[in-house]
Amino acid sequence: MNQFTSKAWFKLIIGALALAALYYLQHVGYWVLIEQVLSDRRWSTQLGGVVINPYIVLRGLLIIIAIFWLTAVLIDLVSLRISRRTSINASTRNLLITLVQVLFYLVAGLVTLNMLQINLSALAVLGGAIGIGLGFGLQKIAANFISGIILLLEKSIRVGDLVELDSGLSGFVRQTHARYTLLEGFDGREVMVPNEDFIISRVTNLTFSDTKGRLSFKIGVSYNSDLEKVKSLLVEVVHNHPLALEEPAPAVYLTEFGDSAVVFLVQVWIRDIVTQRWAATNDLNFAIWQKLQENNVEIPFPQRVIHLKKDVD
Repeated sequence: MNQFTSKAWFKLIIGALALAALYYLQHVGYWVLIEQVLSDRRWSTQLGGVVINPYIVLRGLLIIIAIFWLTAVLIDLVSLRISRRTSINASTRNLLITLVQVLFYLVAGLVTLNMLQINLSALAVLGGAIGIGLGFGLQKIAANFISGIILLLEKSIRVGDLVELDSGLSGFVRQTHARYTLLEGFDGREVMVPNEDFIISRVTNLTFSDTKGRLSFKIGVSYNSDLEKVKSLLVEVVHNHPLALEEPAPAVYLTEFGDSAVVFLVQVWIRDIVTQRWAATNDLNFAIWQKLQENNVEIPFPQRVIHLKKDVD
């Protein structure tokens, strides 16, 4: 029995015991006695043409508790069914559970108001004023919630994806919620990003269609080097690496004549940019360094030449 099921069973048992206690009080006649005592005029007051007494308050509390208890049980059962649907990805399941909770509690609130015989039309003006105030105050929360629904329908961001935002933030999608998406960076830090940021700004999803990715290296060599030989050495290194894909094939280009070095660009495709990125980068850097050292190819560093002029009298 998992935790979700245990929670639902616990609520059912507590509710059953409460109903049994109320039935007992009704059956032996104690409930009628309670009603007579708490409805006594000495304990009653009038508010806006409505009589308020302890019995009415107690009855209202019991109705509220019963309705929201039943709502919580139904939410647990529906959420359990959704969480067991492995055909739906984790982010979609989380958002569906959130939508179920919002919908069920909204219906429960309306049913409670109706059973308490509260005139909803009387609350229309007050509700409209509160709605306008909340509309301004909760504008961002509403935008993030709607953005979360859009992400769910589009399936552009999923749990496990490696993404980069326009702000420079990058990481793995670990959880998606109604208001935010949780990103885990390469250093283990967890950042809660508002869902709206994934809609209104540019997002790079490195694993949207597949996990294949390209690594790029800039290698600078001395102007005294045999450039054709250097290129063949770099091609040999990348073609022999076990993580390099044959298609697309690795490539080496001479891209720049810099101030201190001739710069080559090395590009290698690997199968999984998520799990192989740093291992491939480390191996290739060491392999390139070793190959160039074995062939006496100099990797220069920036130098400055200073000419001192002596004043002549």
